[in-house]
Amino acid sequence: ISRSHAGTKNLNRTSEAVINAIEYARQNNRKIICFITGVPGAGKTLAGLNIAHHPSLQNKEGALATFLSGNAPLIKVLREALARDSYKRSKTDGVTKKKEHDRVIAFIENVHRFIDNYFTSPEKIPNNKVVIFDEAQRAWNAEQSKRKFDRAFSEPEMMLEIMDRHTDWAAVVALIGGGQEINTGEAGLREWGNNIVNKFPQWEVFISSELKTGSHSTGNLTLFERAPSNVTVNENKDLHLDVSIRAYKAEELSHWVSQVLLNNNEKASQLFKDYLTEYKIVITRDINTAKEWLRLNCKGTRRMGMVASSGGRRLIAEGLDVKSELDSANWFLNPRTDVRASYYLEIPATEFSIQGLELDWTGVCWDLDLRRTNKDWDIKAFKGTVWQNVNSNEKRTYVLNKYRVLLTRAREGMVIWIPKGDEQDATRPPKEYDKIFNYLKSCGIPEI
Repeated sequence: ISRSHAGTKNLNRTSEAVINAIEYARQNNRKIICFITGVPGAGKTLAGLNIAHHPSLQNKEGALATFLSGNAPLIKVLREALARDSYKRSKTDGVTKKKEHDRVIAFIENVHRFIDNYFTSPEKIPNNKVVIFDEAQRAWNAEQSKRKFDRAFSEPEMMLEIMDRHTDWAAVVALIGGGQEINTGEAGLREWGNNIVNKFPQWEVFISSELKTGSHSTGNLTLFERAPSNVTVNENKDLHLDVSIRAYKAEELSHWVSQVLLNNNEKASQLFKDYLTEYKIVITRDINTAKEWLRLNCKGTRRMGMVASSGGRRLIAEGLDVKSELDSANWFLNPRTDVRASYYLEIPATEFSIQGLELDWTGVCWDLDLRRTNKDWDIKAFKGTVWQNVNSNEKRTYVLNKYRVLLTRAREGMVIWIPKGDEQDATRPPKEYDKIFNYLKSCGIPEI
């Protein structure tokens, strides 16, 4: 969580910008919402945890802030990592690991449970004055809330309504990873803007210019469709983590991935040549070559693992089952000697397990759910025994975002493995894999 390669000053400036905004809300009895943006690996989660632990947000009764996420694997890994670390530090004091785990659970909560606890009881005022919402762009829309909990309100609306119950001041800190909505029912960034304008205009907004004009770090989206006349919007460049602390070239990598997915192979190739030659990205058709490359590059305490799309159902023919149950805490945290750990390169983490988390070195396994046709992406879903067309624009976006997530999980380098396919297997035609391989090579990636 805390390993930093660069940009610590930027991280501190971002945390201080949010703390200052919260202090402004407290002194003036205002309701505010701060949006923190940044490329994958920029340290948004770390910034959120730092804010939650800031001395100004502690009192005799406990913390004024709680850290919320709808990402179950992220919550599991965060809780376990923090509990293990705290236990290790305080072992001499006789502190038990369970006690530390229980303490950590108190300030890291599942956002769906938080909303469920308060929204159904209108008279109930939250214990915390500040909520930090990780991956806020993945909050559910009204349709998904209705399906899951029979509530016809989006999670951004419910969160703002709950925190608006405070009679004096309150703050929501929304951590935004642009272009990473990967599942049905994820409302996206614009849902927050629409609710602020239409239902909570009294809330003051604090954003960076990236959310005002849009950039590749926000999936080219803006918070508002047009500048609102009824909402106070404060712009602060420090609310954007523009220098990665989790990867050497994360800003350039994010830009390169965007161009790859936008079918701009010539621009992607130039970006690769100009900025990514020191960040190791290679491609291969052989899975054993990919694994050997990872083992050669991943030294010391660095961590490696295989990642794949949850739609990559035919990877099982090559020995990788995306439907295998992944024990996130053991996969991400256990040592090289543990067969359950990511080091063994046996069980791939899908976008659902890896989003919001990173490894030092990744093996990206590419299947035919995202393939090439006529200079564009062709989206497929494996149903029963065949690949079927995906025509829904929403679902197409989810699949592209899945691969955006997978391609931005490595801090130091990645190998992309494209299977060769099998002429005898109609679900793995070699020509389709060849098209993907040739396109990615045209984006600048060298073959090994």
